[in-house]
Amino acid sequence: MLCRLAAEESAYLSEHFRLLDKIGDEEKILLSQLKEPVFPQNYLKRLHEELETESRIAAVSQLMKRLGYLLVVPTLYTAAVYNKALNLDFTEAYLVDRRQGNLWMPHLWWEELTASELSGESRHARIEELARKLVEELAEIIRAISKAASIPRSILWENTAIYVYWLYETRLMLEEDNRIRLKAKGDFEFLLKELPAEAFNEKVNQFQKFHHPRNVDPESGEAIRVRQTCCFAYETGGGKAYCKTCPKKVRPCVVK
Repeated sequence: MLCRLAAEESAYLSEHFRLLDKIGDEEKILLSQLKEPVFPQNYLKRLHEELETESRIAAVSQLMKRLGYLLVVPTLYTAAVYNKALNLDFTEAYLVDRRQGNLWMPHLWWEELTASELSGESRHARIEELARKLVEELAEIIRAISKAASIPRSILWENTAIYVYWLYETRLMLEEDNRIRLKAKGDFEFLLKELPAEAFNEKVNQFQKFHHPRNVDPESGEAIRVRQTCCFAYETGGGKAYCKTCPKKVRPCVVK
């Protein structure tokens, strides 16, 4: 059954996950433009300026990190917490230029965003439909960007997968309602173990591929999952340090 997000739901997604319900006169780009055979050169030039980097691979990698967050987190959060599947019409989705402090932090806006109720015995089938749509669209964007910018798809997929893990392993486990936590665990299991590789247009499920056990970092005492690929964030913003999960950062680890 089609429905709309409640006002408080839209407000929460906008405040916490950068999913806008309205925009002003900000610069924006239609997401379908990122699927073009030749990555828009003017947009790539803007990325270099926004991210303060001369590295093409660093600029495009950081674009995908932001885009991956914007597409997977509010969509999967809405499914688990509000029990609604966003109807993702990617022909009406825009990446909107915004900044948070000194950081380029784009938001996402849909011209018309509706949802469908997720309930009853059909929920598993509806989650599969939602997940397939989401990863199939991501796969198109990732393949286009990878080819145009000469960047391995594995980097771009891991840039997306890390937010899936954060959402289900950290953010949703903070929910007070145990029913939501149980629902989230079930959704996560499906994404890792049941979503077929063909949905990703790859040989293996890309969410499962990068999901390995976390280790305790002796420097911070925090359990972290060291990445398999580097996102090159250290090459942006005037020389940032390595991310705490960067595979290039040498450190002894204690298995947890």
